[in-house]
Amino acid sequence: MPVVVLASLKSSPGTTTAALALCQVWPRAPRVILIEADPAGGDVAARTGASPDPGLTTLAAAGRREITPAMIEQHCRSVAGVPALLCSPQPQTAAAALSTVAQRMASLLGDLGYDAVCDCGRLQQGHPAAPLIQAADLILIVARPTAVELSRVATAAKELGGRARVLLVTGSPVPGSTEYPSAEVAQAVGVPVIGTMPYDPAAASTLWSGSAGPRVLERSQLYRWARRIASAILVGSALSAVEPQPPAPGQLSLPLLRRAGQVVR
Repeated sequence: MPVVVLASLKSSPGTTTAALALCQVWPRAPRVILIEADPAGGDVAARTGASPDPGLTTLAAAGRREITPAMIEQHCRSVAGVPALLCSPQPQTAAAALSTVAQRMASLLGDLGYDAVCDCGRLQQGHPAAPLIQAADLILIVARPTAVELSRVATAAKELGGRARVLLVTGSPVPGSTEYPSAEVAQAVGVPVIGTMPYDPAAASTLWSGSAGPRVLERSQLYRWARRIASAILVGSALSAVEPQPPAPGQLSLPLLRRAGQVVR
């Protein structure tokens, strides 16, 4: 069963929305689970009006000595029709729960019987969900295609290795910035771009509110995009994509990064 991690670097470009949308259109649904593993605190409960319990905090309390696949399933709740293991919106509580259970959860995901989509928030040193990130088959770095964000992506991708791919979020207005096409992004950061999430605030709002049925969402740009990405992940093309040709030493200051005055080495 594949484990997919979504994470950003500094800004909040829609990682949680992308994770939930992927789960809702997952080809093997309902055999997919959304794991909210953000040490800064979860957003799903607040956005949907759901309680974060049962969830990661109750799992940590019940599983101090042992965690089983059945226990993980028992502490999930349904969010927009998706089984979800939610974390507390309080940063200290979320980080403490992750520190308690992440290592044991990571070793069990293969036996869970579910594909797993993990929203790990922002990548950072000492991330308490590091075992989940290390266990992932695919790591999607979610970023806007702007020079400032992509200079950080290039550094992170090197550290994450061959499992990393870039997931772009475009169209949302960022004052004073220029957005770049995926081909130029892939060349600049040296990592394939798996896709570009469209700016579709109406569909995102509907997704979170549950105010419309699946047929309405199926016609949205967001859902059509999510279905393509989920299919690419499951058939393996997300990882088998041709790697972009890395720039020669000393030549990484492509126009995209040079315009921001940042050169990644």
